[in-house]
Amino acid sequence: MKTILVYSFIFTFTWLNAFSQSKSENVSISWGNELKAAHKTTLSKLIGTDGEDLYVLFTATGAGYRGNIYIAKYDGSLNQVLYQELEVRKSVKGAEFEDIIMFNKNLYVFYSLDDKKTKINNLSFQSVDKSTLILNNDAKQVCSIKYEKKKNDGSFSFKYSEDFTKLMLYYNLPYQKGEPEQFGYQVYKDNMELLWEKEITLPYKDELFSIENNIVDNNGNVYLVGVLFKEKAVKKRYGLPNYEYKIISFTDKGENKNEVTAALKNKFITDLQINITSKGDIVCGGFYSEKNTSSIKGTFYMNINGKTGEVKTENFKEFETNFLAEFMSEKKASKGKELYEYSLDKIVIREDGGAVLVAEQFFVRVVTTTTYANGVTTYHTTYYYYYNDIIVVNVNPDGTIEWAKKIPKTQVSTNDGGFYSSYAVNISHGKLYFIFNDNPKNITIKSDKVYPYNRGSKGSVVTLVIIDADGGMTREALFSVADAETIIRPKMCKQSAPDEMIIYGQKRKIQRFARLTFK
Repeated sequence: MKTILVYSFIFTFTWLNAFSQSKSENVSISWGNELKAAHKTTLSKLIGTDGEDLYVLFTATGAGYRGNIYIAKYDGSLNQVLYQELEVRKSVKGAEFEDIIMFNKNLYVFYSLDDKKTKINNLSFQSVDKSTLILNNDAKQVCSIKYEKKKNDGSFSFKYSEDFTKLMLYYNLPYQKGEPEQFGYQVYKDNMELLWEKEITLPYKDELFSIENNIVDNNGNVYLVGVLFKEKAVKKRYGLPNYEYKIISFTDKGENKNEVTAALKNKFITDLQINITSKGDIVCGGFYSEKNTSSIKGTFYMNINGKTGEVKTENFKEFETNFLAEFMSEKKASKGKELYEYSLDKIVIREDGGAVLVAEQFFVRVVTTTTYANGVTTYHTTYYYYYNDIIVVNVNPDGTIEWAKKIPKTQVSTNDGGFYSSYAVNISHGKLYFIFNDNPKNITIKSDKVYPYNRGSKGSVVTLVIIDADGGMTREALFSVADAETIIRPKMCKQSAPDEMIIYGQKRKIQRFARLTFK
């Protein structure tokens, strides 16, 4: 998340006929021009769109430029019109770039300035002139963190409300080992007008409490999701659960605090996400296991009164045998074997109070080899990143499962963090649109065999999978890597409007954006 012009860009105006019109009946594709960077950069953030132009952040990785950051502006046709180095360090001596956000159609750069003499770390922001992409002279300090040691001088993160009318700043405060964790919230509205702020000390020892997520709703209320361990905190274990999830809400400009426990008797909640309804209630959903924290047996669902903390609805349901049989043999499925290593990415609230859960199988395998030659021992470690099948579960308002679907996918890469792996999803017209890099042999899957995606193959494709409200699923090839001349990075694709998604492709020095419009 983490732009005078350092790079010399060559604009390629050669349009491929394949891009002028999408062959798909479900989506149209509009591509911007290709960019060839003289020095290596990579997209680090889609900052946002103001309705007319798109703003993005690049990080340089090429020799002599490593660590430099740049902001770029693209017009409605996704062609680059401005590119500027974001000179935070040159503008403010000693400043460290923290983030850049778009709020109320304005751009703001946040940076920290650490005073080593006083041991105070100050966070400030400056607006960006969108016509030049240069910092305006309007710096404003927003918070100060007093610390003892440099490694514990605080950290900062930002979240938007669902309607983008509120912005939450979350920052860690230093604390001693064994003491309760401390942190602060600031919530902003309109043109960075402070709505409320509050510093919090939790009633739990740091080593027994792990903060999983923070969200802000459309009214400026903040919700914290954390895990409280009963004894020693461990990530993986068998036996009985030794932890429970806590949902702590800060409402009425932080004046009222409420805490709710989310736990299932003798069951492991392996993953939990929350969302806030228009009435202010907390919809809480996720997966559970009866064995350990790395596998899942079914889903659970809770609807919690946002004001009183009362659990209005609570239910859990294990996956049916026919659904499990899509992942394993019928014999194993009939014995209730659990699925493993699925991470819950998204919970979408239905209009009737139900929810849709979206999860992906993700895990990392580490292999270390040892060689001995000429009296020297050498160790080599390889990290294998697996991003596999997607699960979509539709939950009724009473917590029962209406349907569960599997989107077959196999993506494996080494030592890259899954650069081209995973998926992007758009919610439009009452449907879910998933896109990801795929093997073309998987377009017409008729068996359990799923061919792995190979990013080095010119035959690889971008696949579109559509799931409708009834669980009906279609799958098609959107375009090939050979035609696009770039490989999309799904983690950097973003829904930009109710029926639109901005996608980004990168291959060596070539970079390119496209707009998908869903029909």
